[in-house]
Amino acid sequence: MKRMSTLRGQFHRVSVLPAEDLALRVLQQLTRLAPAGQGGYDKRITQSVIASYSGLSREVVNKTMRDFELRGLVCREDDGVHVANDFATTDFV
Repeated sequence: MKRMSTLRGQFHRVSVLPAEDLALRVLQQLTRLAPAGQGGYDKRITQSVIASYSGLSREVVNKTMRDFELRGLVCREDDGVHVANDFATTDFV
């Protein structure tokens, strides 16, 4: 019962996040799941994959990532896509 309650709480926190916050968390997680260089993730991970992983549409991911680039939170380079260190914090357990 306790595990189910915890899991239900996690799902609720994720399901009520705005698209930008969800994309922030997914990009931050990718730096740990598919690291490329310091604070980055493998650039071969497409926006479609990110959209599928996050539950967002590819168009929303595209728009959000362009916004992040303009704000200096994400930088695309030869060795990967780099995410600012204090970009997002994760409360997923």
